[in-house]
Amino acid sequence: MSRLDRLKMGKVETNHFQQFNELLRYVFQVTKKDLQLVGWEEREIALAKKPVLDQADVIGWFDGEKLVSQLAVYPFQVNIFGQTFEMGGLTGVGTYPEYANMG
Repeated sequence: MSRLDRLKMGKVETNHFQQFNELLRYVFQVTKKDLQLVGWEEREIALAKKPVLDQADVIGWFDGEKLVSQLAVYPFQVNIFGQTFEMGGLTGVGTYPEYANMG
């Protein structure tokens, strides 16, 4: 079975938080030293990211139990010339390089 065949899409839940946070930090190249330089403690950054899983629709691609790619969509509304439209803000997009370009 190829790696591509093993990938399954699913909702990223709070029990995936550690993997979610690790993938974000990898993609955006945030190190422990970077956090310390701006005055953040390790625990604080984790707590700051946790609401994403509660407030956004976070979708991930899993290779078995391993979260290998993700994106988050925050639902919101915009008013354009007096008409309200449902929209979604895309954030937290990332994929480990060994899983890139797989469709």
